[in-house]
Amino acid sequence: MRVKRCWQVFSGVLLALAAAQGAASEAGSLDDAVQAVKRMIAQGRPRAEIAAWVTRTVDERIASLNRDVPDERGSLHAAGYDVAKESFDAWSQEGVGVDDPFASAHWTWENRVGHCQENAHMAYHILMMAGESGAEIGELACGDHIYVVWGLPGDFTGDITINKINSWGEAHVIDPWLGVCKPASEVGRSDLTLTKAGFYAINRVATWSYANYKKKYDRWLQNCGDLSGSYGLESDRLVVTGVSGKSNIALGQTQFMKPAGCFQVSAAGPCRVRVEFRNGILEGSASGRLAVLNKAIQGNNVSASLSLVRISGRDCLKVVLRSTAGGAAIVREGILRKI
Repeated sequence: MRVKRCWQVFSGVLLALAAAQGAASEAGSLDDAVQAVKRMIAQGRPRAEIAAWVTRTVDERIASLNRDVPDERGSLHAAGYDVAKESFDAWSQEGVGVDDPFASAHWTWENRVGHCQENAHMAYHILMMAGESGAEIGELACGDHIYVVWGLPGDFTGDITINKINSWGEAHVIDPWLGVCKPASEVGRSDLTLTKAGFYAINRVATWSYANYKKKYDRWLQNCGDLSGSYGLESDRLVVTGVSGKSNIALGQTQFMKPAGCFQVSAAGPCRVRVEFRNGILEGSASGRLAVLNKAIQGNNVSASLSLVRISGRDCLKVVLRSTAGGAAIVREGILRKI
């Protein structure tokens, strides 16, 4: 099910800011986030504390594409935001696995932009994989908004009403797009985005069992071969979106793909990808249609993240290259067309 993108902003939000002790303050990868929550569950941390950590982690990771607030772009530079938005538009319209929470969570973690659905999918995936049970986790949709509830009763059936949500004991609403984490018992008509003041039906849209979810997720993880190919027409470009330290490279500078097809991607084994570009070769792990690679080349640390998108029916590669040279860290981003 595709949920329409959210356009309303709810004021008066309440976000529990309790940080889980012993958990990393910033997860480096999506799996790091899963493992952090798994540790908190094993330690017997209160559900409210874990729910707040998930809400904050996802909220800080994803820059919203449809909220008119000062932090809309998060930590992304304007040029990087524009590239990411172009990639998101292509991926959301023609991407594979857009509606699968695991695929969406991986793509959004690397590309850092999305709407309420991407926020919900990431929170859902983290909780599903950390708790190894889908029985208590659900995505609820109301009108054009979608969010997560953790703590659904086992005998839950039928239509969802505000009164029913209020009766869900220790359940918590997790809505990173809005920055809301609150007990289900406190949800009311004033929570306009969550309930549309009772004027729209509230439906459950994710009903995976953990076994089926994990089986499909494992198949997706192995599917890195889709990334393979030669990318980069001469008119394609990487744009400098970040520079830290002393460098003669400025934001906005471009690197064109000459010769054409100089960006080569090939499968190096199950969940492994090899990338060759100009004089550099990287190899690293892949998750479905995404890959993250790191290597030291001639004394410089180089890393790349790749994600497959489809623009006008054509395979393209969203590329982020990070390198250090002469004390400066440089980030280049772009979308390269498959040749």
